[in-house]
Amino acid sequence: MSEVPAGKEHEIQQAIERAKKEWEATFDSISDPLILTDLQGNITRMNRATIGTLKTTYPELLGKNIESIIASKQKPIQVEDAYGSECKLKNSDQFYRVVCSKLILEDQPGELVYVFQNITRQKKDEELIIRQNQYYESVLKYSPAAIVTLDLNENIVTCNPAFEELFGYTRNEVIGKNLDRLISPDKPDEATSFTHQARDGKAVHGYVTRLRKDGSEVEVEMSGVPVSIGNQKVGLLAIYHDITELMNAKRAAESADQAKSEFLANMSHEIRTPMNGVIGMIELLKDTPLDPEQRDYLNTANESAESLLTLINEVLDFAKIESGQMSLESIDFDLRSMVEGVARTLATRAEGKGLEMVCMVNRDIPSRVKGDPTRLRQILINLVGNAIKFTSQGEIVIRAMVDEKRDEGTRLLFSITDTGIGIPHDRQQAIFDRFTQVDSSSTRKYGGTGLGLAISAQLVHMMNGEIGVQSEPGQGSTFWFTIDTLKPTEEGTRPLVIPLDLKNLPILVVDDNQTNRSIIGKIVSGFGCQVTQASSGIQALTIMRNEVAKGKPFEMVLLDMQMPEMDGEQVLKEIKMDPELQKTLVVILTSMGHRGDAARLEALGCSAYLLKPVRQKELFNTILSVMGQQQMNKTTSSSIITRHALEEADHSQNLILLAEDNAINQKLALRLLQKAGYSVDVVENGLQAVNAVQKKQYSLVLMDVQMPELDGFDATRQIRALPSPTGIIPIVAMTAHALAGDREKCLEAGMNDYLSKPLNIDEVLTVVNKYAAKVQNSSEASSEFLTESPNEPSEPALYDLKTALPRFGDSEQNFYEFMGAFLTHLKKSVFDLENAISIQDVQKVQYYSHSIKGAAANFEISSIRLAAQGIEEEANSGQLTDAALLLEKIKSIIPLLEKDYQKNISSKA
Repeated sequence: MSEVPAGKEHEIQQAIERAKKEWEATFDSISDPLILTDLQGNITRMNRATIGTLKTTYPELLGKNIESIIASKQKPIQVEDAYGSECKLKNSDQFYRVVCSKLILEDQPGELVYVFQNITRQKKDEELIIRQNQYYESVLKYSPAAIVTLDLNENIVTCNPAFEELFGYTRNEVIGKNLDRLISPDKPDEATSFTHQARDGKAVHGYVTRLRKDGSEVEVEMSGVPVSIGNQKVGLLAIYHDITELMNAKRAAESADQAKSEFLANMSHEIRTPMNGVIGMIELLKDTPLDPEQRDYLNTANESAESLLTLINEVLDFAKIESGQMSLESIDFDLRSMVEGVARTLATRAEGKGLEMVCMVNRDIPSRVKGDPTRLRQILINLVGNAIKFTSQGEIVIRAMVDEKRDEGTRLLFSITDTGIGIPHDRQQAIFDRFTQVDSSSTRKYGGTGLGLAISAQLVHMMNGEIGVQSEPGQGSTFWFTIDTLKPTEEGTRPLVIPLDLKNLPILVVDDNQTNRSIIGKIVSGFGCQVTQASSGIQALTIMRNEVAKGKPFEMVLLDMQMPEMDGEQVLKEIKMDPELQKTLVVILTSMGHRGDAARLEALGCSAYLLKPVRQKELFNTILSVMGQQQMNKTTSSSIITRHALEEADHSQNLILLAEDNAINQKLALRLLQKAGYSVDVVENGLQAVNAVQKKQYSLVLMDVQMPELDGFDATRQIRALPSPTGIIPIVAMTAHALAGDREKCLEAGMNDYLSKPLNIDEVLTVVNKYAAKVQNSSEASSEFLTESPNEPSEPALYDLKTALPRFGDSEQNFYEFMGAFLTHLKKSVFDLENAISIQDVQKVQYYSHSIKGAAANFEISSIRLAAQGIEEEANSGQLTDAALLLEKIKSIIPLLEKDYQKNISSKA
């Protein structure tokens, strides 16, 4: 040991003391517990962290064995074990890793140093990772979905038991295998596409079929996502749900829906077929001779049948809406004709209650649009029908106008205003709910299912529209709705072209109803005419005389029939009796037409007679026809123009083929069409229909769908395969089915349109007129004017039975019974006329000849009517030059009429 230099002992001693203090300070500053023990483990020294951790004191720890402060340890503590041992200390909830090292000192046996490193955070992180791994493994293990993970080479890394169970493989059989080649070897492109999308970072999803180990197929819902750690893609995750049971249930549900649809179709067919016979035969029976009691019974039966049919239709429609089977079609149609057709269809019901029916289609509304005319018509009929039902006096006004014009089409606004009972404010929204009316008393008083408005609301919503009502109790209601329509595929019918001879034509409109007067005035003004309006017959006569005094007489008067103080017929008489006014053409408009009115008004000098509501085109054609008769300056007056006459002119050149196997339906359809003036051929099956169209040119084929030998669909396909023009003949389906898809089937087969049984007279005629008119218009340019031919046949018939029959209920028996009375009256009138001529009594000659002319006109005996008219004209002139010769012509025809009468009356007996 070297000696300390003299004078340095004190410095050295101070350095030792300073180092000792520095070591102790360093020892105590360490945050982890540090303990020194002898080789036997007895504590000789510890730092402050140890005392704080164990919550004790230095004296209490000094001399204790190290094991006494350790609560638990992972393994025995080994000296110089670099990894140490995990443990927990007493009075502490922390985890430590303890490392023991041997401390070698000079001249000392040595000590052990225990360093306790706090690993609590690390331990908890490890436990969290373990728990997460356990959770993930548990999810995989117990998940009902088959889960598989792939590496970036698309090989299987792991799979869960559900995957093994679903596909029949064990885990060891699939690890490292390519997933797509394993379970979708028959669809490699589809499977590879899904896998590549997921690998590229997209989430994929689909319903696919995969193969099990045994080769059987399994339907699965598949999802795939990429797996990334941070920004690095490490693999893929695929999940498969077995949806075999779900798909089987779906197929079963679809099968049930199909069965339901077929049931509804069959039920519709089974109900509508007999209803077709019932309603149709009632309509025909009403046109036969009936006593008052029988007619009352028949009307009751008809009302009940119509109510039952309405109920059936509403229930079927509601069932279709509820099941989601209601679908809309999108076809071109004439909007104006459809709306006016609804007004006409319901006009009779309104007239029966004494209500005025007014229809106003704004002139700026498009003539043709694309949409569902059938469902739009259904909505209008429902709303207008309700208006009539709940109105006892006043009027019903139907309006159609443009709500908004768009690039793709037009949004239309419809309103139906009545003067009925009104609806309380608190019930106005509820009425659009199913099975709901204003109150229970309404159901008892007015009837109905409460489905009509609910169905209408659903249909409006399907057309992207809205529906609502404005009403005040006791003052009436206005129901309104909007729908979207598209531009038509083809322009089709163009707006009315106003000919030059209607420009500035002075016309007087006379009607006591302000709404109706205004609408008729607007329509006629739209033709280019100069319109003046009068609210009464007296005012009309005053205005007419004033205009004559100014040298500007009216060319025509549109005259309402039902007016107070002086009705239309009285005004007509005044006009024709006034020398200054009698040349004015008079068109009478009536809302309460009766058989015989036309003949009586014709005798009074009326030029045309139309039923309200009057269609714009109908009024237009009537004005043209009346003006045409005047311009032709004929020596004998033409027959009065009526709606029937206008339709007859269109119908007479059309031949229709009816293909129907049911005898009752044949009879009904034949009668309806013949009554409307059409010529009809009948066949019993599709094969006969195909043969018939190749032998004769038809304007239209009405094709029943269900027929023996060859049904309507196949017959249509065969006709469409024929060369033009036969192959393009219009074909309209008739079927008792009434469900979604039926119209599509008809159109796919090549049919043009669709009629549902039981056949509605107005709907049948609307459709037939539509297609028959197209054929007629394309084949020839017919005259606008309805006039009698100036060239009479060499041997004319005694009378025009076809034209006269509507005046006698379309009953030949009625016609000939009245013919007997007419002949008796005629012979007496001829006797009186002959006496008057012999004494040159022109007043009596005029009276008797006018009476004979009017009576003969009722029976369309033109020879007698024209002769009597000639005598009347001579009497009016005061010169009876040819009266005796004309009378002899009348007398020569009477025996022929009597012979014909006897022959026919005996055959009808």
